[in-house]
Amino acid sequence: MGKNQQHKAMQRGRHGSDDADPAAAAAAGEEGADVSFHTPAWHAARIAALTVERVPYEDWKKKQKEEAATRQAADEDEERQMREPAAA
Repeated sequence: MGKNQQHKAMQRGRHGSDDADPAAAAAAGEEGADVSFHTPAWHAARIAALTVERVPYEDWKKKQKEEAATRQAADEDEERQMREPAAA
């Protein structure tokens, strides 16, 4: 019996498998209790997150530079307007 098979048999014993016969349980595969750490909803969200198309780093970096340039231009305009004398 391999390490993995032995471990699964131990888990089935711990978590109250319905099969009393270990050979029948091994033939049935993983029919015991779901002992995974995460919930099915978490797994579904994880798969969805992995399949989402992401923006490449180069495109993201270019967008960041464009936004920084836009902010800088707005700041310069505001500063220039503050320095100009108010028309009375």
